[in-house]
Amino acid sequence: MLLAAKTVAPCSVVFAPWREILAKACAHGATTITAPTGSLLPEALATTLRAQRGEPLWVTLGPEDHDLAVLLYSLLTAAQRLNPTIGAQTTAALTQSAGLHDAWPAIFQVFAEELACTLPEHCVLVLEHAEQLNAASVTLGLLSNYILSRLIGAHPWIVITRQELPRPALPRETVTYNAFSLRINPAEIQELATSVGCYLPNSVLRRAGTLLAGGAGNLYSFFRMAGRLGETTTTTLIERSSGAEQLLGHIARAVYGMDSPSGHAALDFSRRLGYTHPDLSGTNFGYCTPDSVWLLPLADGWQRLRDVWQTILPRLLRPGEQASNDALTCAADTFVDQGALIPAVDLYQELGAHEQAATVINSALDRMMRLGQWRTLGRWLERTPTPILHAWPWLLYTQNEIAAAQQDFAQARRGFAAATTSFTLHNDAVGACQSLLAESTLALWQGDAQQAHQRTRAALAHAETAGLAWHMGWAAWQLVELALSDGNLAGAMIYLERALQAAAAADEQQLGTILGQVNLLLSQRRTLGERREEHRQAYFAVEQAEQTLHERLHQLFAAPLSINEQLLSLRPWTATPLMLKLPAPAFAPPTEPTARPRIWQELLRRFGFTRVEGPEAATPPTVPPPLEGSANLFTLVDDSSSPQITAPERMIAPRSEPQLATNAGDADRQATPLNLIAYVLGAFRISLNDDPIVNWPSGRGRALLKYLLVHHDHPTPRDVLMDLLWPEASPEDARNSLNVAMHGLRQAFRSVTDQPIVLFQRDDATYRLNPDLALWLDIGEFERLVATGRQHEESGLFSAAVAGYEQAASLYQGDFMAEDPYEDWPMLQREQLRLAYLDMLERLGQIYFSQGQYGACATLCQQILARDNCREDAHCRLMRCYSRQSQHHMALRQYQSCIKALADELGVEPLPSTIRLADQIRRHEYV
Repeated sequence: MLLAAKTVAPCSVVFAPWREILAKACAHGATTITAPTGSLLPEALATTLRAQRGEPLWVTLGPEDHDLAVLLYSLLTAAQRLNPTIGAQTTAALTQSAGLHDAWPAIFQVFAEELACTLPEHCVLVLEHAEQLNAASVTLGLLSNYILSRLIGAHPWIVITRQELPRPALPRETVTYNAFSLRINPAEIQELATSVGCYLPNSVLRRAGTLLAGGAGNLYSFFRMAGRLGETTTTTLIERSSGAEQLLGHIARAVYGMDSPSGHAALDFSRRLGYTHPDLSGTNFGYCTPDSVWLLPLADGWQRLRDVWQTILPRLLRPGEQASNDALTCAADTFVDQGALIPAVDLYQELGAHEQAATVINSALDRMMRLGQWRTLGRWLERTPTPILHAWPWLLYTQNEIAAAQQDFAQARRGFAAATTSFTLHNDAVGACQSLLAESTLALWQGDAQQAHQRTRAALAHAETAGLAWHMGWAAWQLVELALSDGNLAGAMIYLERALQAAAAADEQQLGTILGQVNLLLSQRRTLGERREEHRQAYFAVEQAEQTLHERLHQLFAAPLSINEQLLSLRPWTATPLMLKLPAPAFAPPTEPTARPRIWQELLRRFGFTRVEGPEAATPPTVPPPLEGSANLFTLVDDSSSPQITAPERMIAPRSEPQLATNAGDADRQATPLNLIAYVLGAFRISLNDDPIVNWPSGRGRALLKYLLVHHDHPTPRDVLMDLLWPEASPEDARNSLNVAMHGLRQAFRSVTDQPIVLFQRDDATYRLNPDLALWLDIGEFERLVATGRQHEESGLFSAAVAGYEQAASLYQGDFMAEDPYEDWPMLQREQLRLAYLDMLERLGQIYFSQGQYGACATLCQQILARDNCREDAHCRLMRCYSRQSQHHMALRQYQSCIKALADELGVEPLPSTIRLADQIRRHEYV
């Protein structure tokens, strides 16, 4: 499936710098080298590793390694060069559950364990061009979290990248070296030039080293070409250059002009193939072998164009000097013969040879699907013209299986319908049955039971006509499922009998076993249904008898006068009980209790059943424990000056000192600790010792409690409360209103406790919550979780950060004091909390995105935009999420929503970076 050149290391050279860095890398075990083009000499690295540790396990990554399965296969193929026994367990795990998103971590874990235990003892893993994985953070994340992390301590590894990799995607132990660390000194520059036979004056060497910034790759490539040009020409080129790009361009153009047009075509041929080999050049394709000054030599005779010349060479090619399409097509045919299907199909499609590409894809379809190479297949099928897909129905079918796996059910249903038509035109009954069953499954998942029935019956008819027992069994099985979903047990039993017959005809023991189990369960269900009906009839009979007796008893007690006339004649009227003299009121049937016992309420909450009936219905679904050390609970005390309260109430309300208990029961009640739980994010909810407070005699009393809850950490002066709640009233009226509100607040809590909730301190005329009570307040917990999450994020503990952020998000049920939108005092804090919430969603979304959890990240972006539709960064991240899930149409639709929101709300256009992102998505590039 792969080109062997990907898994071979560069050949050895005489020059070998960076001994100190590599010694540390091999000792430490986890190293990343961020080396822009030309700053690293790969063969020098390979030479040093061979001298220190033996033959390295070297993999040169390419764009195809975005696919998880292809990356795994690349690593496996390279490992088998060193130990052919590696891979049995990984291959078994792949074939069992490949392609399913949730299965990949387990598969990577199996391979990581196999790799760590079976590689040669001193082997070093080297991954070159790891920047190719930047566009697929899921792939990079799995590589890092499982393979690289597992190898630490067992085998050293070095990851080489031309672009910086995201830090969260790498193990925490990783040590990074940059281009500055790799610069070679003047003495090493002279040694490098001598090693390739380039003898230039020291002044020229120093000037070259300065222009090329001490990059070993650039210097090596330059000296190789300088050896062909000679000292005079090289010196002239150096003097005419002002930077690395200009100097390399000058010398490349000079050497290029020395070659013949045939040599130019051979060089372009090698560039287009990516790699070259004696079997892929020479007389086989009409080209000579390119000059070695352009190429990097690899083991087993392979070569590739040096990275330094990848961007320079296309600018040198003139019309008529490019490799011919015939030669490239012939090379792709050779790839197919060698089993290197991935580069072959990529080359065919690049050349527009879609018929040849479709032939190769069709031949490898089943194997690639079993190995989980869905992303590669999806990429190929997206590039295949629609007429060719219809000419190869199994390609069309597979494209829509991949779409269904990516949750694009609407597109998959349309595609399966087209595949059914195509299979029918090609007289492929197996494909038609398969596609009809797929249509039925998606229709059922989307709630379209009628369409599901229709397509499944069509599949059964096709299978019966063609005599396909296997498909008859599965079509009948699907009809059993549809019948059960409709509650049609009798119909399910009929279809099950047909499925059993089909399984027996097909001699499918596994299907027969499954159907036998279903048959047993359905039979038991039918028996239980019959018994339930018998019990139901008996229950109704008993209930009717009970109702008859109840009515007779009621008649007896409702009309005692007619029954006890003799009794009345024996007693005076006044001495006769009232029940014997007056008729009873109208009969009211007995009612069920309206509230469950408290223990059942608690059990329902703990097991997640939040729809609670009765008075407990307002209780929060889960009650967090109170925070230790919070001096936050309430004791209600009135100001004695209020003229609105009656004298008995005045005597009870003020409590300057705790009252002594008069008996043991009062002592127990006073000793009971009080836990107050309050929610002010979204709808206001409060409960005291798990009892929800729902009846508020005074609306301003509730508003007063909200203010004291939020400002529980310090006493609040009475004047402040009067100004906040009654700003337009006179001081006397405001004070009376405050006393009434306090009284109502006390009344609300009196059903739960006699202990005071809010205390009035006479010496400074302030109110505060009772410090003996334990308060849990959702905004305090929200802010604590957000701060903890940020600390974990900054420390690189991303799992802990995600846990904290998710808990904080669950607490934010709405804006602060959402029920009081016109109150002035909550406005500033409401906006601060809203911004903190959006920032937390932004951070959580970034972590999800870096870990490849695009669905979860998209949900967070939608939540951000629901509150602030002008957040252009959220629009862009949502577009990236859709694109990386191959939902390009959704990404472009989101771009249009972004344009409209910015224009309507702010009157501006999107940023240039947003426009470029949309263009990349239109071209189906990785973003």
